[in-house]
Amino acid sequence: MNGTCRFLLFRQSLGLTLAKAANNRVTGTYTGAKTGPAQLSGTVRGDIVLNVNWGAPVNGDRIAQMVIRRTGENSFEQTVIDKVDGKTRTTSRFSFERK
Repeated sequence: MNGTCRFLLFRQSLGLTLAKAANNRVTGTYTGAKTGPAQLSGTVRGDIVLNVNWGAPVNGDRIAQMVIRRTGENSFEQTVIDKVDGKTRTTSRFSFERK
């Protein structure tokens, strides 16, 4: 998946590449973070649950979790969950729809 997020004057390129591995495992790369490409690894259990290894520290460390959830026949949602000030929080949520 490759695209651009636009909101008023804000513009950010986003990309997500996933490859299936053995035993419902997936690996890949996320581009779109200001810290550079992030490495992804995880499992498919209905949703795709991925460990994120950022290119540089984000919120005090390099790790987070990304969940990709199908929301319709031509749509999905990508949510990033991270620890912020010691509390688990949703730090971003993007919805994608094929047109």
